[in-house]
Amino acid sequence: MANRIDRRTFMTATAAAGSLLLPGCDAPMPAGVPPPWVAPMPPQPRRSFRLGTTLWPPDLTVEAVDRAKAFIAENCDLAAQMLLGGVPWPEAHSGAPFSDNVRAKLAYRPPPGHRLFVSLEPTDMRRRQIALHMGEQDNLPLPPPWNQLGFGAPEVQSAYANYALRVVEAMRPDYLAIGIESNLLLHNSPDAWAGYKAFHRHTYQAVKARHPDLPVCFTIEALHLLGLSDGADRVRQRTELLDLMDSNDLVAFSIYPHMSYEVPRPLPADFFEFARDLSRAGGGKPIAVAESGYPSRDVRVMGLPLSGSYADQRRYMELLLQTAERDGFEFVVNFAGIDFERLTARLNGEIRELSLIWTYTGLETGDGAAKPALEVWRSWLDATRTPV
Repeated sequence: MANRIDRRTFMTATAAAGSLLLPGCDAPMPAGVPPPWVAPMPPQPRRSFRLGTTLWPPDLTVEAVDRAKAFIAENCDLAAQMLLGGVPWPEAHSGAPFSDNVRAKLAYRPPPGHRLFVSLEPTDMRRRQIALHMGEQDNLPLPPPWNQLGFGAPEVQSAYANYALRVVEAMRPDYLAIGIESNLLLHNSPDAWAGYKAFHRHTYQAVKARHPDLPVCFTIEALHLLGLSDGADRVRQRTELLDLMDSNDLVAFSIYPHMSYEVPRPLPADFFEFARDLSRAGGGKPIAVAESGYPSRDVRVMGLPLSGSYADQRRYMELLLQTAERDGFEFVVNFAGIDFERLTARLNGEIRELSLIWTYTGLETGDGAAKPALEVWRSWLDATRTPV
């Protein structure tokens, strides 16, 4: 099922729908009804990893954006800012000032005491070619000559490296991803992959030359890596990603297990072993979860059922965070802090259908009730953090 779902199309199209977007098992509870109270989990004795969410809001209002920021301030010690909507290719290449739209994205600062993870997206929404133009609006058509260039072009490599450096100078992130789910390009446009690897290495080297202590990475879509998506070549995915580990400081992956019918339910205890295995094979790189989520209720998307429940989401979070501590993850990001059914209700057509896949993956309901998974999350947040 995962190949029928293009998450990035949903995210970028939804962002374009509202200028405020800055940046089974037991039966589920009805929407808007707080889950039955569960006894709070005792604090964990220690925690090596940071916990964060993105700034994805529960609605297209100023109040909803503020609520997402407040969730990060109260329930996280890391903020994840994803710079979606294209790349300012001409401006980055020439050194010209960025548009107000781009500068607004770069103006975000995390709450005091929080680390910042910034992700840049060099590919288009379908993960087939270079990203569109981020100017006064997101995803504008590429102007000449950029509309004729690919990842191997010197102009593209130079512009993106300059863009990444300007982002670092403006935002001062603690972690930087210069590619989001890069292995989807390998799946969708295999002929572009060789150029992409050269492109990634060029940007990595440029950033590390100026900021040697900044962890720089690409992120990996785990279901394709594991061969759990339609047509995914597990052997080639692993081989090619390991080849690129020489220009990668983290094994950072995105994971949404409910998107594939091939993922066992309930999740087996060893489900996340792939991350430790890839880390070891890649030279012992630290592991991070760049995006994740599991729904707290059943949904039907384009006629296909996706299962979820409060109990399943809680078990998912328990397994993920226990593994994160065992294997010394750097950080774990749950994509949405808050369910966004109000945002979904504003959408139409295919985008609304796609949105339902992630609408209920938040740790808090749209009405503000803490889910059982949030109790697990907070039990780890309250632990004594002992980072390496």
